Amino acid sequence: TNFGTIDPADPVGGDIAAPKGDRVPNLIKYALGLDPTKSAPPSGLPAPSVSGSYLNFTFNRLKIATDIT
Repeated sequence: TNFGTIDPADPVGGDIAAPKGDRVPNLIKYALGLDPTKSAPPSGLPAPSVSGSYLNFTFNRLKIATDIT
């Protein structure tokens, strides 16, 4: 939708491409509801925390993205 391609290996619009240079792949931005044409804001990325001996990640997900898990 954002890049005009459905090729998952496309160097700009592909699933693992990070065309904004922020090292956040398009597929992760899609899952988190972020705009792949902009650098990912820190507030939109998973936030790590430690609870006892467990590492937790808190994040918002795009509920309408039912094609990924």
